[in-house]
Amino acid sequence: MKVNVEKLSGCKRALTVEVSPEVVRPTVEGVYEKFGQRVTLPGFRRGKVPREIIERRFRDEIQEEVIKEMIPTTYRQALAETHLDPVGLPTVEEVFFKLGEPLRYRAVVEVKPPLEVKDYKGVTVSRKMVEVTDEEVEDHIKALQENTAEYVPMEGWPALAGDRVIVDAQGFFEGKPRKDLRVENFTLELGAGHFLPGVDERLTGVQKGEERDVPVTFPPDDPRKDLRDREISFRFTVKEIKKKKVPPLDDSFAKAVSKGETVRELREKVREQLLKQKEHGEEQRLKWEVVEKIAAVLPFELPESLVQREMEGMLRELSYSLGAHPERLEGDISFRLKLEESARKRVKNTLVLEVIARQEEIAAEPEEVDAEVEGLASALNQTPDEVKAHLGREGRMAAFTANLVERKTIDFLFTQARILDNYDLITIP
Repeated sequence: MKVNVEKLSGCKRALTVEVSPEVVRPTVEGVYEKFGQRVTLPGFRRGKVPREIIERRFRDEIQEEVIKEMIPTTYRQALAETHLDPVGLPTVEEVFFKLGEPLRYRAVVEVKPPLEVKDYKGVTVSRKMVEVTDEEVEDHIKALQENTAEYVPMEGWPALAGDRVIVDAQGFFEGKPRKDLRVENFTLELGAGHFLPGVDERLTGVQKGEERDVPVTFPPDDPRKDLRDREISFRFTVKEIKKKKVPPLDDSFAKAVSKGETVRELREKVREQLLKQKEHGEEQRLKWEVVEKIAAVLPFELPESLVQREMEGMLRELSYSLGAHPERLEGDISFRLKLEESARKRVKNTLVLEVIARQEEIAAEPEEVDAEVEGLASALNQTPDEVKAHLGREGRMAAFTANLVERKTIDFLFTQARILDNYDLITIP
């Protein structure tokens, strides 16, 4: 097999592969045998059709089958011979093959750019002062009160925003009730938007025992195609209305939500927790500022396949957190440009950190990986063996380990950085 590598750019390589007829021949014979076993022609029993007839009738199909079988195998061999480590799937082009002749093709692949990082120790960054205001403390305590609030049934009161309404709902499609449009004892929190658009507003003001018909327009991406963009009438039967009862801010509440005995001690504890969170956030910001300063002075080409993969991952994360369909987010050109910019920054940072880890011989020790797995298992309420098995099945163990190495590398760079306390600096006008 002949393999030639052509450098197209910093990240792109073209592999020109030629496989001799002698190497292709066993695959050709195997394909002929498969065709001979499954081909049926008038006047011949299955498996008894002469080879010359098979070749004459199915020459193009046989050649296509040989190409499909040979390219993946020879491509992997070509990578091994040339020591290339692609970051994505190849683009195969210029394929040529005829029975009895060599197989030739060209595979364009992307690789990580050759990179050496220097001057990554002693990077200067400025720490910002963090403080917790009284307003932030009170807001946090109010959130605690809201989170521990109870919903109690109320008779004779209309449902308002923030109330919970327990309903039976039946949707009517073309005037007839439909089974998949019926729910019973469904809890709606008015104003939360957990049902279809427009329902919360139409149910505001209902009383217990009331029936109310509400027209609802289904979204264009609903999995039930016949309902997309259709207006469906729902009949809601209100079974109960519950009002939120927020606990008063007193010493009993303080004991219930913390180890403190008084409201004053609760405020002190909340202030301390918020300060720790802000200090941790500031440290994380500084760590990534160090990485970005190192990466900013290194101009190099990024593999587009890595950028695209990062964008897809970020889009999935955002779609999940925002509850939005990915296609809706992608349709916003301004959003997509910002997403691509963030993805490029992430990919660049990752590549730089990989190189520094290699230069500093930073690795993940087995006991460190085990500790990470145990922490994840505890968070997921699973055993470490279950987590390892899941990561193995998903093919994510290598990425899990790489993530640990990346964090160790960032921590190393942070210990080598020069941290200034920005709030100690005096600015002279």
